[in-house]
Parts: sequence; C-alpha cells; structure tokens
Amino acid sequence: MWQRSKRSGPPCVMTSNAFYDGAPFRASISAPTYRLLRAQGFHGIAITDSLSIVHDAPVERWARSAVRAGADLVLFTSPAHARRAIAALVPLARRGELDVQAERVLAFRARYG
Repeated sequence: MWQRSKRSGPPCVMTSNAFYDGAPFRASISAPTYRLLRAQGFHGIAITDSLSIVHDAPVERWARSAVRAGADLVLFTSPAHARRAIAALVPLARRGELDVQAERVLAFRARYG
C-alpha cells in the first residue's frame, strides 16, 4: 500500500500534455513519463493533464493509453469526454487492469479525504 514519508515528495503530481524529446505521444499518455516518475521514487498519485485538449479527441483511446502507461487518474474538462472515457475504462477495471491505480487512489483518499 502507498505510504507517504517526508522523503517521498508530494502526494500527487499532474503530468503534461506536451511532447518531449521528439516523443511520438503526449507525456500524459506515454509510459516513459510514468516510468521516470516511479524511478525517481515517486509513489503518489499521477494525474493526467486534461485529455479533452482537442475538441474531437479520441478520449477512449487516450484514457486507456494513459492508465496503461501508468496514470492513476485521468482528467477531462468535458463531461461528455469523461463519460466516454469511463465507458472505455470499465472493461479494464473488470479485468483487474486498474487494480494498482485503484489501490493508490483509495489509499490517497483514506489519508487526505
């Protein structure tokens, strides 16, 4: 279970939707982003920047990509996009693919309300 100590840094971070170092994908949906965070000792909640950045964004694909890459929470500024993302993530949750993320989020919630 996730535990925060004084040395572990912030309890949560938000990733960026920027493209870094010629990467083909935005940082929020890119596995190297989350591997780098975890390799540096970050054990908190990783939240994407809004995946509603494009009006007709492929939010279903981006939501799945983000959580599979390592995001714990996916952010949308459009309620319609959020509903589409939830529908796309439910099958992953049913297969247990979101168990690690759910554990971190529930521990965070228990600690910070």
